[in-house]
Amino acid sequence: MKGTGAAQTGAGSTAGRLDAWLWHARVLSTRSACARLISEHGVRVNGHMTEKPGARIRPGDVVTLAVGQRVRVLRVVALAARREAAARAMFLYEDLAPHR
Repeated sequence: MKGTGAAQTGAGSTAGRLDAWLWHARVLSTRSACARLISEHGVRVNGHMTEKPGARIRPGDVVTLAVGQRVRVLRVVALAARREAAARAMFLYEDLAPHR
């Protein structure tokens, strides 16, 4: 499979867990923190609220969440088989929120 590590999907997988994807994309520093954010505060996937860390996401989905005082809107570009360096993690998503 050709690609740049972080932008590769796992062996033929077309969907992944929301908490793992947030961790791979380095939205938060631990996977348990990602799961807690989803469970306690809810995250929107394609406009639908979910409180399940295991919710399935696919490339093209839009994930909306609040991190601290900032609302992030991220379009899933790719799934990752493992967590990579921050510079590579940026290729997993497109940031749709306007920057201030």
